[in-house]
Amino acid sequence: MIVIYIKNNLIYKFIKFFILLLFQFIFIFKVFAIKNTYEIELDNNPPYSILDSSSKQKGIFYEIINAAFKAANIKFKFSLKENLIHRTKEEINSQFVIYYLFRTPEREYKYHWIHPLIEEQTCVFNMRTSKEITSINNLKNLRIIGTLAGGSGESILRSFGLENKMYFCPSEEICINRLKSHEIEAWIAPKVKALYFINKYHIQNELNHFFQIYESQIWLASTLNLSTKDEEELRIAIQKFIKTTQYSAIMKKYDMSSYQNNITH
Repeated sequence: MIVIYIKNNLIYKFIKFFILLLFQFIFIFKVFAIKNTYEIELDNNPPYSILDSSSKQKGIFYEIINAAFKAANIKFKFSLKENLIHRTKEEINSQFVIYYLFRTPEREYKYHWIHPLIEEQTCVFNMRTSKEITSINNLKNLRIIGTLAGGSGESILRSFGLENKMYFCPSEEICINRLKSHEIEAWIAPKVKALYFINKYHIQNELNHFFQIYESQIWLASTLNLSTKDEEELRIAIQKFIKTTQYSAIMKKYDMSSYQNNITH
């Protein structure tokens, strides 16, 4: 009886150990799977990301990220946010979220900067009925300048000490309407984005030639808690994709083929 008891006790302990080991393995596997499924936040921000009338996502960054990560067999999911510019501190510190962002001094320490996606310039636009803007001094002489709150335009105007001249437009369309009605004297916006709306509303002939005030890049960025290993995985995926003809085709599709050779590092 003693021998049988000991044997049964050993079997019980072995089964218990095996079950605990199995549960631990399942838990580790789940954590690993969640950790390596990256959440990519996009908003309706033409032409970078666009939600069309059938609620289908498209746009420059959607197409680049979607194709690059699929080619690298990286697990990811897109989530649509109303506005990526106005994030709370809690949202910035959330887990493993990927964004596309202008890299500006104000944002430098809030995110991990993984890899540039496209070159972009911030430009000033004004009506042909006004004097053409050709210098920063011209900009300083203006009374009121329209731009989006939290965007590159605000950052640049603040760097020039022109925050008292800023008018925050709720959207680029409203900035264009305010410009046409002379409620603002100039409009600052990223060039690619501005040209998208200028072409959409057919106002090319109503504007002076734009003045470029800042050259930058739009980056793939992440929350600060993304690991170095994960960053490197994403960086390599983007680096490889940018060298492909598929990337070139996307740039050409959005009339940005002249930019593609600058994103090489």
